[in-house]
Amino acid sequence: MAHYKQSATLWLIIFAVFTVVPSVSSAGLTSQTIAIHHKSVPGETRLMDAVRAGDARQVSALLKEGVDVNKRNAGGVTALMLAASKGQTRIAELLLSAGARPDITDYDGTTAADRAAQNNYKQLASMLTARSRKVDKSKHVDGYDFADDAIVDISHPEWFKHSFYNLPDDLDEARANGKQGIMLFMSTRRCSYCKVFLDRVLSDPDIKRRVQSNYDVIGLEILSDLEIVDVDGESYRVKEFVTKVKAAFTPTLIFYGTDGQLQLKIVGYYPQAKFKRVLDYLEGKNYRKEMLREYLSRTESSKPDPAAQMIVDRELFSQAPYILDRRAANAQQQLMVVFERGNCEACERLHRQVLSDKSIRKLIGQFEAIQLDISDKEQRIITPEGEGLSPMQWYQRLNLSYTPAIVFFDEAGQEVLRLDSETLRYRMEGTLQLVLERAYENDAQLQRWRREKAIEAIRIEK
Repeated sequence: MAHYKQSATLWLIIFAVFTVVPSVSSAGLTSQTIAIHHKSVPGETRLMDAVRAGDARQVSALLKEGVDVNKRNAGGVTALMLAASKGQTRIAELLLSAGARPDITDYDGTTAADRAAQNNYKQLASMLTARSRKVDKSKHVDGYDFADDAIVDISHPEWFKHSFYNLPDDLDEARANGKQGIMLFMSTRRCSYCKVFLDRVLSDPDIKRRVQSNYDVIGLEILSDLEIVDVDGESYRVKEFVTKVKAAFTPTLIFYGTDGQLQLKIVGYYPQAKFKRVLDYLEGKNYRKEMLREYLSRTESSKPDPAAQMIVDRELFSQAPYILDRRAANAQQQLMVVFERGNCEACERLHRQVLSDKSIRKLIGQFEAIQLDISDKEQRIITPEGEGLSPMQWYQRLNLSYTPAIVFFDEAGQEVLRLDSETLRYRMEGTLQLVLERAYENDAQLQRWRREKAIEAIRIEK
């Protein structure tokens, strides 16, 4: 009999969650319903629960506690976006007063104002739009510091080649025109890194001239269903090709020689100065004799000061000794390894803009996270594969090129994803969420995963 009552209660709860009752407002949700809904959208917070319940008093109390007002769930949705969707003007004002950003988007490119407008809350939409206009989005400093969650819409420059996506034909044309090969530029419309790369890097007169002289540039949209024939003559949908070449982040640049051989692949954003050195590497055909990492190290104009100290965060990262061998038995946590060095501006940006963020630190806390200095030749690390290497040797063995570089391993010690390019907060947050959810088991492409999570979150909200 007790079993029957428990089953009946369970079915009543399920019915309450999944039955649409138009006369019941969000403020009328029970605590049981909120708890189940919370589990439906990974990454939900107490603040989001309070917003869903329309409880302004609880929202105010949580904000006084200092909760992260801009924390996102796995769909990229913030508490302000939820309030906007439900027309909760008072709660939206509380969130804005606590620092909620009205200008950021979910992973499908939708702002809080968009959500209010979609649900016919016109006054709230107007207020949020006005507040968004006051946010300074022009944080460009030499292409290094920019709002990586900005609302953008990119288009490829006119000088990109109008290709039929038959890469062998494109290589033949490049050869006939005396060029070194082709460059694939993989991007997607809402990618702020792609926007900055186009506006700040490829628009530089010297860079543009050098790229055009040596390569035909072909733009690819990573979500496209168009057919592409790769350099080996195999046919794919573009989105399948993106998976094949492991373009986990955008922009991804792939350089092929006219012989169809891969010269270089860059996954992520390289600022102007570093990309000029990439062009030096390619123009000098150095890919024939050394890796990009080796070339950058060998030709660095100002050698790193061996005495320069790396920024060490003892609270966030585990301390030595590092015994990371996972061959005998799986570890309890996934592994995150951050490779840095002293006298590194990009490393300083990572600590200042990304690792200082409370929500980022909370996500990293779910990993076994370590921090290594790539200039260290003495310390011995036991890697997940059981090798004894110094931090410098391990960085080289992984064939990383950027600092900082971040590599993720699963509990069995298999590498699952890496960040080997400039990384700001929004990208770091999404990457951490993707790895924690093991989305790499199906598709490790960040922007596609974010889009799927955004669609999932909207479906659940409705």
